[in-house]
Amino acid sequence: MNTAIQASEETPTKELFESELDAYLQYKMICTRDPFRDNDPGEDKVYSIVILKLKEYCIAESFFMYDISRNLEKALGILNCLQRNAVTPCIAENVLQDLI
Repeated sequence: MNTAIQASEETPTKELFESELDAYLQYKMICTRDPFRDNDPGEDKVYSIVILKLKEYCIAESFFMYDISRNLEKALGILNCLQRNAVTPCIAENVLQDLI
């Protein structure tokens, strides 16, 4: 999922990100397997989140949180909430602490 940071009359982000109009936020979910939970096939998946701020073909900032949830729906809900609110990598940790 990509979110472009751009100026818009109806959004308050114009003043906040005016100097970064060429930046994009990417939100990714990574699913891995927990080898210690092999006996419980429903709980062996680990969902993690990555947020990248891309600027001029480079990664300007990044954030990674391992094991955000063991439930796909919950992990997708958190990821969608972060994307809807255009959470940047530098504040993602604080936002996730409030969410979880």
